[in-house]
Formats: sequence, C-alpha cells, structure tokens
Amino acid sequence: MKTLFLLPLLGLLGVAGCTSCEPTPADGPGPECRAGTVGCPCDDTRCDTGLSCEAGTCRGVLTSGLKITDPLARSCELLVKNSGGRFSDVVFSGAVTGRVIREGDKTAIAFHANSDASIGGDAVEVAFTGQVQSIDQALELSSARCFDAAGAPLAGAGLSF
Repeated sequence: MKTLFLLPLLGLLGVAGCTSCEPTPADGPGPECRAGTVGCPCDDTRCDTGLSCEAGTCRGVLTSGLKITDPLARSCELLVKNSGGRFSDVVFSGAVTGRVIREGDKTAIAFHANSDASIGGDAVEVAFTGQVQSIDQALELSSARCFDAAGAPLAGAGLSF
C-alpha cells in the first residue's frame, strides 16, 4: 500500500526534476531542457536573448564595454586576438559608427564618434562565449590607437575592456 502511494509522488518529482538546464558532461541536458535556453540544445541555430549557439548548445555570453581614457579621442582602431573562448559580436551604440573585420583568431575594430564629443564607455561593446570568466581571459589587445577630431594620433589614449 505504501509503495502505491509513493509512485505518484515519484512521478511528480520526475516532472519537476529539472531545476536547471545546465547539463553536466556525463548526463547531457535534462528531460525538460527547453531548446534555446542555457545549457540546452539550440532552437535550430537560435538561442534566447543573451545566449549564443556554440556547437549546438546555448551558452552564456560575456560582454564588456570598451573604455577610452582620453576625452579628446574621436576615433579609434584596434586589433584583438582571441586568447580563450570565441569572439561573438561587437555592438556599436548610436553615438559611434564602426566596422568589424574578423580573420582567424584576430578581429579588427574601427569606429568614430558621430559628433565632436568624447566616446563614452558604452559606445562599443564586445561579446565572447566559451569557458571564460572575464574578458581579460577571452582576448588580448594586440594593438590600438586613437585619433583626435583633426585626425592626429593621440599618445596613450588608454584603451581597455
């Protein structure tokens, strides 16, 4: 009699058992893993907002704004090298216009202010996916330079992520 009473409870536990769809390598995604959510299979090649489809599984995205310490900077160009994870995206705010070129493990980023004003820390945002805990682990700034409103190079514009 006690066994029959426990069977429905075990069934309910099985239905509510997936509290997180982040799988462990040994067991794969849980039975209630919704496609497109973190740790679950991609929905076709798409994932929920803030996630990226990596090898068929939705993974978290690490983002960081580009910081420019020189208030005279009106345009910049930089070359970054992937040192971990996978470079995912660059997003330019409405305050700047920019271009991105990727080749192998290197990415070139160039942008300019749309007005004669300092470039804020939220003007350029980079995103990475993979097994990285910080942008510093994900990329290496190979070269960078910024220019003033007249196009003259600025010494030590101080670019960082």
